[in-house]
Amino acid sequence: MARPAQRTLRFLPGDPPGTADVRFADGRPFHGLDLTTGRHVAEHPCAADLYRGEFTVLDAGRWRTVWRVGGPAKDLEITTGYVRVG
Repeated sequence: MARPAQRTLRFLPGDPPGTADVRFADGRPFHGLDLTTGRHVAEHPCAADLYRGEFTVLDAGRWRTVWRVGGPAKDLEITTGYVRVG
């Protein structure tokens, strides 16, 4: 069942360009991100559940994330599209 969700994340620019340190709104680390090849996979343990994110660059202004979450408390897939603004 699809339903809306919301979360605030901070994408802090990394070194080299094309990378980032992704953090929760309160500053806790979430995962690293490297889009220099157009694709990145990240994992984040959350209690007994595991979040596995696949990041794909679609073009110069868009990228997509698909998180697959599994464990004793969760079994779901979260898809998010990102669009450059400005």
